[in-house]
Amino acid sequence: MQAHQYLAIGLRLLAIGIFIYSLKQLTTVLTILFMDGYEDMKASPFFFFALWAIPSLAAAILWFFPTQISKHVIPPDLDNTVLPEKTFSILVSLILTVGLIALFYALVDVVYWSIYLHLFFNNPGLYASAFDHQASIIATGFETVAALVILLRARTIAKFLYNVAR
Repeated sequence: MQAHQYLAIGLRLLAIGIFIYSLKQLTTVLTILFMDGYEDMKASPFFFFALWAIPSLAAAILWFFPTQISKHVIPPDLDNTVLPEKTFSILVSLILTVGLIALFYALVDVVYWSIYLHLFFNNPGLYASAFDHQASIIATGFETVAALVILLRARTIAKFLYNVAR
């Protein structure tokens, strides 16, 4: 198998995780549609529908096009048939998989804090703006940036780890 095929398997697994997460968001959408709010607070059904639709669309794209995506992520010079002596390609694929998992959790946090901010601005008296919430929002930003750095610099990270291991 080639390196992009390993990444395609990881993308399909990520698609399953994102789809399961979107099912949880669907329950919130249905609650808002049938109850005209969320826990006795006014909430826009379109906002929560988008929070369900975006992960569902991402899961569908990752599920139906993993090979095309992985071919764009892994450069052609690294996309060789992976043999036991081709550990560098495997290492790049593993780092990309770790980056995708980190990005998944970062996006979950982004969705959580966007829901919180939506409810906070629509119901200002019910939520307190605590410093730990602000710190968590900033941490989510750093988490997202770190995941993107891992994904975009996977080859550089693999070279560094490969040289350190020697």
